[in-house]
Amino acid sequence: MFDSDRSKQKMCIIDEAWKFFTGDKVAANFITKGYRTGRKHNASFVTLTQGIDDFYEFEEARAAWDNSALKLIFMQDHDSLMEHKKNHDTFTPYEVNLLNKFPKAKDAGYSQVLIKANGISSFHRLFVDPFTLVLFSSDGKDYQAVHNYTAQNIPFFEAVERVAREHYGALYA
Repeated sequence: MFDSDRSKQKMCIIDEAWKFFTGDKVAANFITKGYRTGRKHNASFVTLTQGIDDFYEFEEARAAWDNSALKLIFMQDHDSLMEHKKNHDTFTPYEVNLLNKFPKAKDAGYSQVLIKANGISSFHRLFVDPFTLVLFSSDGKDYQAVHNYTAQNIPFFEAVERVAREHYGALYA
């Protein structure tokens, strides 16, 4: 990432980032350095985690939050969001009100997202095709179905396509 050709674009995606927000010095140094200096190396960093409070527990998590020009916030657990609001001024009252109204994606057929960038907040609905829905699904049934196919030596993307058709076939029409 940092010792490679700076003319090549790079991206580091840390899914389930809470696992790395542990106070571990190696993780802290990597994340902090990445978020603070990534642009100099033609790199971007993305951290994905379920709760906003994950970004407030450790130094490296806070560096990731503070040094992110673009933040995408999806539905949050109501009680956790209200507790967060008591301790932090991350969101305006208007943002908290709308975040609390976000429906579950499975129920609504789309995800809602608050995008915060350069002091501007906007709210959006995210619709994806069935293939993408399965590809990025955190639903255990989708995950297991893809895993079952790949265990049969079916290539990953073919497995995702099969599950998309089986689980969300009506959306293909």
